[in-house]
Amino acid sequence: MNRSNQQAHEWWKDSLDDNQRQMRLSSVRNTLRQQYAMAWRRNLVRLGILVALPIALRLVSVLR
Repeated sequence: MNRSNQQAHEWWKDSLDDNQRQMRLSSVRNTLRQQYAMAWRRNLVRLGILVALPIALRLVSVLR
């Protein structure tokens, strides 16, 4: 990146003091952590359904 692109990209760094920047970084990290946790839970639920579906189908076919 050349200097003008870097300045345009990082314009917000000059408008925040260190405390505000740290709070924003903490907030972004917390949001990302929550999103990753939700994705893992969603994937585990999908995996559970994927495993339980054939078992449920076999149980239903045996009961008929």
